[in-house]
Amino acid sequence: MKYSFIVDSGADITLVPRYLADRIGLKWKAGEKVVLKGISEKEICDVEGMIHEIEGDENCWCK
Repeated sequence: MKYSFIVDSGADITLVPRYLADRIGLKWKAGEKVVLKGISEKEICDVEGMIHEIEGDENCWCK
């Protein structure tokens, strides 16, 4: 199955939903665990995520 999505190549990090990470072959638990925070200091607003470093070009994502 083919998936298309936009990556901000100038950003330090690009967020994708977990289902998309799974579908492009990333091993979720193999990433670096992080806690993402926004403008609110409330702990309830924190979001857990995983950072994966991947390589690719504008046409093809590769692990």
